[in-house]
Amino acid sequence: MSAARTPDRPAGVVLHIGLPKTGSTAVQNWGRANRRALAADGVFVLPAVMEAHRLAVECIDDEKRLQSQDVANIRALPFAAASEALLAGLKGAGVRSACVSSEYFYLAEPARVAELFAGLGVPVARVLCFVRRQDDLMASGYNQDVKGMGSSRPFVAPGYRRGYDWCALRDDWQAAFPAAHIVLHNFDFHRARGTLVDVYARAIGAGSVHAAPKTDNTNESLGAELLEIVRVANAEGLPQLARLAVEAQQGGLGGTPFAFAAPLRRAILEAYAESNARLAEDDPDGEFADFASAGRAREGIDLTGIFPERFALRFMAWLGERRG
Repeated sequence: MSAARTPDRPAGVVLHIGLPKTGSTAVQNWGRANRRALAADGVFVLPAVMEAHRLAVECIDDEKRLQSQDVANIRALPFAAASEALLAGLKGAGVRSACVSSEYFYLAEPARVAELFAGLGVPVARVLCFVRRQDDLMASGYNQDVKGMGSSRPFVAPGYRRGYDWCALRDDWQAAFPAAHIVLHNFDFHRARGTLVDVYARAIGAGSVHAAPKTDNTNESLGAELLEIVRVANAEGLPQLARLAVEAQQGGLGGTPFAFAAPLRRAILEAYAESNARLAEDDPDGEFADFASAGRAREGIDLTGIFPERFALRFMAWLGERRG
């Protein structure tokens, strides 16, 4: 997978350019929890995910994103410490490859990332990205905006955006790293089969898949009823209700899964039909077969603008029991 190693040539790197809501935290936790076992396989993983984030944000050009609080906080960390940690790890005895995983690479300019690693003298052997069908990714992002960011705005299909065109993403990274292998995998395909960590482990060169640590579900999407209750609460200046809604769902309150209605799904996917068809055609394993099927149903409903009164009563009862 990686280039031959010589004393003056570091081991090759696998870049994991995680998209939001595609299991990046889960695989990063797995990598850190299994650092010793991975090292025995000759795979180096940075000890802290912030080190990978610091490398990634160095390559973000978008001024609006640079001014966001999360990126600003990461950029306040010393870049030299992050790069030195990577170089030191790559020079370790027996290291044949390394993985640098950060969601912020998705926001970075591929050409800038290529310049950064070339400047460090580190070859990039593979670029790995888990993607989702655009309607599913946008639905998950909308859920997160309401739940975690206090948004109260109903979702509106944004039309074509290059950042959601996975063939364009693949082409951009291939242009930046012509000698690297660019690999896309379908997050939902592997999540449903429980093979997400297996695929990640193989991609980074691990000889065997070690037991993944238990992960919590604090970042799971809210059900349709709770999501609409939280959206209305956000509009009324009560964003603190989101935390209670998460607790209620984790406590078993239940509800109906959230998903965009069919007309909205079709409106989103229409903008990416050509690219998705190409992705499906290029896929020998069938991971992306449903990317070219705009009509296939998702389990769930969208209650935006339809306040779930009966469910709200159940939620209020849960709040009363919690306080009691």
